[in-house]
Amino acid sequence: MPRIDAPVSFGEACENHVGAGVVPWEMEKSYSLRQALGQIKGRSIGIFVGPEGGLTSDEVGVATSNGIRPVTLGRRILRAETASVATVAAVMYEVGELGG
Repeated sequence: MPRIDAPVSFGEACENHVGAGVVPWEMEKSYSLRQALGQIKGRSIGIFVGPEGGLTSDEVGVATSNGIRPVTLGRRILRAETASVATVAAVMYEVGELGG
């Protein structure tokens, strides 16, 4: 079951998920969510979805400095509220939580 934590700063959230997180980012063109999940398998994963308008390069830099991988969700740029649901659903599917 996905867990939603209490609000913290972006930097603190990244520090809480060192090496075990993904950040869907429209500027990432080649590293996919599936590839990232293959590296994280068997551990808790943090999913960092930016606000409307996306994350800044500096914010993505904070994430990557904590081992959180920017990933592409494909050709389409999704709205923040859609990207979060799509990413959680993809993670659940990949780890066998959707009946497969």
